[in-house]
Amino acid sequence: RSVPLVGEMTLQSEKVYRNTRLPVCTVFTQIDRLKNPKGYQYILNRVRKVALLHKSGNSKINFNVADTATFRKDMDEKFDMDEAYGPKTILVGLRDGTKYFKMEGDFSLEALTNFVGDFRAG
Repeated sequence: RSVPLVGEMTLQSEKVYRNTRLPVCTVFTQIDRLKNPKGYQYILNRVRKVALLHKSGNSKINFNVADTATFRKDMDEKFDMDEAYGPKTILVGLRDGTKYFKMEGDFSLEALTNFVGDFRAG
């Protein structure tokens, strides 16, 4: 089963992302399409721009957005993201096999671009 350029990671789709055997960059944020559809689209659009830069080549990366409430345990235990989460919190993690990396600093298009670029460069 293929994954979209930027999808929403849910408990159901998590296994699909793991089975691709590609690195996965996940943007963790509060997802509420009913109360904050513009905020959700803002995040998706930023991630899409970075994903387009990294969709080809020898080191492809999958990108997704995940709800902080749903994946809090993974965020804390695997990505060491034990920060306080608020409604505006946006954190980024990248999983490559059994290795987990977290982006330091505030979320922005430039920060995400640099984080993924640094990962690809080794």
